[in-house]
Amino acid sequence: MNNLLLLPLAVAIASAATTYLVSSAKLNRIAPTLTSAVIFLSGITLIHSHYPYEVALGGVLRVDPLSAWMLTTVGAVGLTAIGAGLDSNVSREYSGLLNGFIFAMSLAVEADNIGVMWFAIEATTVATAFLVSKSGTRKSAEAAWKYVVIASSGIAIALLGVVIIFGASGGKTLSWILLIHDHQLNQGLLRLGIALTVLGFSTKVGLFPMHSWLPDAHSQSPSPVSALMSGVLLSVALYAILRMRLLSEVGMASAEIKGILIAMGLASVALASLMMVRQRDIKRLLAYSSMEHMGVMALGVAIGKGATAAVLIYILAHGLIKSSLFILVGRVVNKTGTSDITEISLSGSFAGVTKYLTIIAMIGLLGLPPFAIFFAEIQISVAGFTSGLGAYIATAFIFALVAFSSIIRLIANLAFDGAINGVNKTPIVENHPFTEVLVVQRSTNSGPEAIESSPALLLPAAKSTTSHSPHLSNFLIVLSLVGATVFPLFSQASLNAIQFTISTITGGRS
Repeated sequence: MNNLLLLPLAVAIASAATTYLVSSAKLNRIAPTLTSAVIFLSGITLIHSHYPYEVALGGVLRVDPLSAWMLTTVGAVGLTAIGAGLDSNVSREYSGLLNGFIFAMSLAVEADNIGVMWFAIEATTVATAFLVSKSGTRKSAEAAWKYVVIASSGIAIALLGVVIIFGASGGKTLSWILLIHDHQLNQGLLRLGIALTVLGFSTKVGLFPMHSWLPDAHSQSPSPVSALMSGVLLSVALYAILRMRLLSEVGMASAEIKGILIAMGLASVALASLMMVRQRDIKRLLAYSSMEHMGVMALGVAIGKGATAAVLIYILAHGLIKSSLFILVGRVVNKTGTSDITEISLSGSFAGVTKYLTIIAMIGLLGLPPFAIFFAEIQISVAGFTSGLGAYIATAFIFALVAFSSIIRLIANLAFDGAINGVNKTPIVENHPFTEVLVVQRSTNSGPEAIESSPALLLPAAKSTTSHSPHLSNFLIVLSLVGATVFPLFSQASLNAIQFTISTITGGRS
């Protein structure tokens, strides 16, 4: 079993090296997909291991049911984002960076040492900075620099917290398992260290007030990168915060950490919901949606006992749904050359399988049954009211309703080709290789129908960057959406093992 801890990391390194040594577009496309599949299968196997945890490299790597669940999430979202999202022309640099990104996230969830975990999360910043700016536009370069500056500032705060935690142990260890069983920790230093680490990692989660990089980076990245960042990178950082939350229970710092997470989580839900009201960029809309969902998950982490299993279900379901949506939306953005919701709606580009899969994925993102997000939110709500945090939960879900209505209104324009606003369009393709004129027919109450042709609706034709196999892409997205419905709900044995692990770590306090 120990080899399973090393296998995902070894395959990621081998895939990256192979793509650089062998010049093959087909290999560049397959390599990161294969890495994701290996990570997924390794995580599934480790979840159902009969041992409390697996160890490798002398204890540097340690996987218990909690980290195995996260490893499975990294692989599952990677399969959707990369397998369904990569087109037929993938450079070896792009493929290598994707492998490096997946490697860093896998290392972060497998690391027993807090310092190694910090290094891995910082490594994701390096890899994704280049991926965000892949398009080479000025906006993508600005988004990448903004991401690097803000994320690095947060990670620097986390590093300070890690150093202080090391000092709290008397300079002996940064191992999770050893810190948890060390009864001679300096409690004052431990509280300060955990608080700073949580604040630092919250930057990577995209929580308020260190959230401003998120909508820019997600909207300017290629769709597979946006899918990975939104679907799993944010959750890996939240996993680090969850580990610190468990350590705070042992170190009697839970009240401070709970307060920090409640404040940031509630503020994130509120701000993201309000920003979505007038949002007209489809990718930024999805980015703010991620921020809102991560805020709810942060509240679940703050609640602790009774909500942890729900947060893990939430992480997996949200990752699968959001990665699918970024791939689906990316198809249309690539086709139309714009991410403006109105222009996309009037272009009629949402059609066929893409249209219906998008509607289904949005139902899941809105937290409606039968998707697992619905059941996770119910469980978090019940746990919150039971633990005396009902006022915070109620406030969060009031703002979530604002986000709900915003998404319904904006996505309806895409799903029904603008008909929700009383606009019908008849596309007329002129004899021109690069443009398409859209004739808009508007109905008025005061006179006969008038036909207007607006230069503002003159959309440039974009280069087609369709997936290497539309049928395979759609198949993977369907599997992802089915998984977001049934897999978390039929994983009770895994969740029981995770809950047992957490109860053992915290002595039943969380």
